[in-house]
Amino acid sequence: MKLVEKRDYNFLFYWLAVFIFVGFLVFTVTGRDGLIRLIQLKHLKQELAAKNEALLRTNIALRQEQKNLKDLRVIEYLARKSLGLVYPDETVFVFDKGIGP
Repeated sequence: MKLVEKRDYNFLFYWLAVFIFVGFLVFTVTGRDGLIRLIQLKHLKQELAAKNEALLRTNIALRQEQKNLKDLRVIEYLARKSLGLVYPDETVFVFDKGIGP
């Protein structure tokens, strides 16, 4: 019967440690919650933060417009400009843009 030398155990332990370390690295990078997923989630977080910022700006603008629509002067201005409405006693002058000096 041959005795196993200490050197053989060291060699076996070394390769076992390397195998476990490489397996751990592969699992850490490509696993379900690995580094690749972490990078994807960071990008998703940045995209959602940008969308959130844009929505907040839109929300602020809409609230300001809502406040403005409570003012009768703004309502009159919008009715005249966008709908072309006039008071019954006003005279409307329409100028042809094609004729110039």
